[in-house]
Amino acid sequence: MYDLTNPQKNILSIERYYSGTSLNTNCGVAQINQIVDFEKLSKAITLLIKNNSIFSLKFEDIDGTTKQWIDKPIQYTPKIHEIKNRS
Repeated sequence: MYDLTNPQKNILSIERYYSGTSLNTNCGVAQINQIVDFEKLSKAITLLIKNNSIFSLKFEDIDGTTKQWIDKPIQYTPKIHEIKNRS
């Protein structure tokens, strides 16, 4: 069990104040203007998640204090959605 870092404490404080909103949600979009090998892209994303412990962090409130620990790596397989080219 580890204490939260100061930036994590700030995010948690904001999240609690604005609970039920998507204030701390991160998302992204990538536009790739080339032919993509989706099998390789899927493998790369899977390896990124597997090899970075940030994706395995778990949080728990213990005696009024939020603690964190690194759980076992998550098993994630990206979903590929076919998108037709706009012409």
